[in-house]
Amino acid sequence: MLDMGVYNRDKRSLQRVKYANAINPTSQIGLDMVKGPLAIFIAEVLFRTIREEEPNQSLFDFLMQFIGDLEAEDGSVANYHLLFMLELTGYLGFYPSLPTSGSTCYFDKREGVFCEEVPQHGDWMDKESSGLLQRMLEANTSNISSIKLSSAQRNDLVNHMIAFYNLHLDARLEIKSHKILQTVMQ
Repeated sequence: MLDMGVYNRDKRSLQRVKYANAINPTSQIGLDMVKGPLAIFIAEVLFRTIREEEPNQSLFDFLMQFIGDLEAEDGSVANYHLLFMLELTGYLGFYPSLPTSGSTCYFDKREGVFCEEVPQHGDWMDKESSGLLQRMLEANTSNISSIKLSSAQRNDLVNHMIAFYNLHLDARLEIKSHKILQTVMQ
């Protein structure tokens, strides 16, 4: 991560950098065969979703904590990208609501809620995927590695999350690095 100052000019696509300093110059994430692609995925999601020009301390603190937890994790990080996408929705303004009943329901991606009946539109998740999403919503970086998902389940959840983002963002989220991540996580 970098601490940067940039001269922002609205009419130009190329900006001028005032300064750039590495926040954690001893980070080893980029050298790890799994964490490196994961960091690239996180960076791409941020690049395609964050449009703020003012400082956002709570988002910055979340990112620093999340990256720090990723750096410190010695176990499996296979589900970190899913947790990251879910937690980021809270800072983007469309965090999913947890189901009110104890049963696994359908997740309505348009409304961001779990419901007991299949929604009347096509933007919903089946019961299995909804149950996995519910487990992810109840997780954090200290226990995310205890959730065991197959590659197919993980890929399905990533695709559902991208669709969920697309329904709630002004721009279409076209993530390309998740295909590399899928290959690494198999």
